[in-house]
Amino acid sequence: MFDETEWDYGSPKRDQVMIQNVGGVFLIRVLQPQLIDETQIQALNEALVGFVGDKAKLKIVLDLGKVLRMSSLALGKLVALQKKLKEIEGALKLLGLRPGVREIFRASRLDTLFEVFDDEIRAIKSFQKKRKWW
Repeated sequence: MFDETEWDYGSPKRDQVMIQNVGGVFLIRVLQPQLIDETQIQALNEALVGFVGDKAKLKIVLDLGKVLRMSSLALGKLVALQKKLKEIEGALKLLGLRPGVREIFRASRLDTLFEVFDDEIRAIKSFQKKRKWW
């Protein structure tokens, strides 16, 4: 279905994220179950921002399916990453929010800022351009 290749970009640590190129969309799986500790959040942020760099038009699906708890600092870093990607004509979509994390997004109204998916294939396919029929 998709050309799926795992990439080791050097910058992200293997215990923090796993990155795959799936048909031109980068699926980034966050491997940490809790994003609470400031040091851990900063390391994850550096890995993600380092991966993004200045690459234009990046399409990223960030899989948060393993994350059980998330602090407001982590939320702020996601918002900043979203902003950076928009500046370079890229996009960030979220995947697999657990109920507790989903509630944090709803309470902070960040569910209106991010497109959130429960299904990996739908998240990836959402980047395909929709054809106009007229």
